[in-house]
Amino acid sequence: MLVAMWPAIRAFPSTLILFAMGGACLINYARNGTLHCAITAPVSLLAALVMALSEAGIWHVSDLVLWGLVLVAVATAFLIEWRTLGGRPRAADA
Repeated sequence: MLVAMWPAIRAFPSTLILFAMGGACLINYARNGTLHCAITAPVSLLAALVMALSEAGIWHVSDLVLWGLVLVAVATAFLIEWRTLGGRPRAADA
């Protein structure tokens, strides 16, 4: 639907995905305070900025490298949350 309303977004598909991921993490962190979202939101938004500059031709960054870094950051964030909180409920859940 967004592409129909704003055709210029077709040139930035990865930017849109990363921006949506970062926005969803910001909302999730604001509502639930999840640790992994505190880490992945800034990573996704920064990656969206870099991807936008790359897709616009301003910077030359490999999409595979950038997506790989995002994947590593997300996996690391989940691992940190799993190791620190485990299966214990947070204070907000109790």
